[in-house]
Amino acid sequence: MRDAAAMARWAARDFVYNLEAIPAEKLDWRPSPEAKSALQIAGEVAASMRATIPLLEGREWEWQGMPELKSVAAAREAVLEAADEYAAKLEGTDPTRLAREIQLPFGSFWAARFALFPLIEAIHHRGQICYLQSLLGDAEVRFDEEAVPSFFGRLAGA
Repeated sequence: MRDAAAMARWAARDFVYNLEAIPAEKLDWRPSPEAKSALQIAGEVAASMRATIPLLEGREWEWQGMPELKSVAAAREAVLEAADEYAAKLEGTDPTRLAREIQLPFGSFWAARFALFPLIEAIHHRGQICYLQSLLGDAEVRFDEEAVPSFFGRLAGA
C-alpha cells in the first residue's frame, strides 16, 4: 500500500493545483443544475478519503457527508489534510484488516480493493476539475511540477 499512499498524496496535490487555477468567482459555478461545482467536487474528494479511514483501521466504512467548502483555501486544506491522513493509514494498515468482504450502501466489496477507491476518486475528480477549466475557456494543461517527482520520480519513495 506504500505506492498507493504516495500516489494519493500526489493526486491530492495535483487536484488542488488544478482547482487553484479556476477563477475564484467560478468556484461555485456548475455547468448544469445537476452537476457539482469545483468546491463541491473538492468536498467529495476529501469526504471519500475521510470515509475510508475507519475501514483502514479495521472498522466499517463511514460516510460522514461532504464538507461545505466556501473558498479555495478551505478546499486546499480539506483535501490535503484528508489525503495525508488517508495515505498515512494506507501505509500503516495491517493487511489482515483488509482481508474481508464489506457491505456498503452500494454493494459488496473486498476491503483491500475498496480501500483504494479514494485514490481513484481523486484522480477521477482531477479530470473533472480540468474539464471545468476547459468549459470556462482555459485550455492549459496543468501538472504540479513539484508534486510529480514525489510519485513518478525514479527514486520516489525509495
